[in-house]
Amino acid sequence: MNRRFREYSRDNLFIEIPTGIVWPHDSIYISHPFYLQNYLLAEIIACQIIHYYKEEYKSIFHKEFLNYLKINYFEQGAMIRWDKKIKRGTRKELSADSLLKELTAGQQSNPREIGQLYLL
Repeated sequence: MNRRFREYSRDNLFIEIPTGIVWPHDSIYISHPFYLQNYLLAEIIACQIIHYYKEEYKSIFHKEFLNYLKINYFEQGAMIRWDKKIKRGTRKELSADSLLKELTAGQQSNPREIGQLYLL
């Protein structure tokens, strides 16, 4: 877990984290302890959506992906519960499977791709 956190920090935040125990150095555990699960949930949702779309259509870097997001997640607003939107949009219940695939060493996906979703 510490190794993955250091890799993430290096690749996405462009900072080097020293080896050893990392999590005590992260201020979120003290400053915002109840937000951490929301970030994890958001990461699980993003991974599931991206993995589903890439399996169906191969790439998220085109206009059709934005239409997919609009139709399946934003158009209805709060009329549909978020978990129902995930099931409708990805054809399965929310699970951590896609996130776990992303975190495994054998996964050959681009680690910056998840972050790219937020830039679209």
